Amino acid sequence: MDCTIEHALPITRWNGKYLLAETAIYTMLLSHALFEILEEKGLVTRDEVTERVKKLENETAFRMGRSNDGKSNLPS
Repeated sequence: MDCTIEHALPITRWNGKYLLAETAIYTMLLSHALFEILEEKGLVTRDEVTERVKKLENETAFRMGRSNDGKSNLPS
């Protein structure tokens, strides 16, 4: 079975591209659902996930073009 984002969630297209907001919402819901399943199975706790998210945010702050204070790292 071909499993793509198109099969998982109907997404509006504009000039053949996914709308960013819809993709972001879908990704957020998917992540939350997976976290809840893992938590229900006793594989992770909310605190562990929160700690890992903070760690990843710190590691990717520069690569994402933002510093920890939310200001852009990109040249003006």
